[in-house]
Amino acid sequence: MQSMIEGPRAAKIEELPQIVKLTSWIFGFEKHGVYLDKVFPHVFCEKNIENLRVIVSDGRVVSHLGIWEGWLNFYGFWLKVGLIG
Repeated sequence: MQSMIEGPRAAKIEELPQIVKLTSWIFGFEKHGVYLDKVFPHVFCEKNIENLRVIVSDGRVVSHLGIWEGWLNFYGFWLKVGLIG
């Protein structure tokens, strides 16, 4: 039986829990009871869903890339910054 693979594509809101679980497990946070939506709430949220890219196999998220853009005040200077991970 051949797998049905989708992506890379923008994540769907209903996939957000799978993304958080996958990334927390990959980076070793889950074993300590920590989930990345608590560490990076600005990345792993519905407001940023279009910047979360996924590959899905048979309805399961198997790969993820997160992108976030924002502003950082650095010693009184506002800088446009980004995060890719």
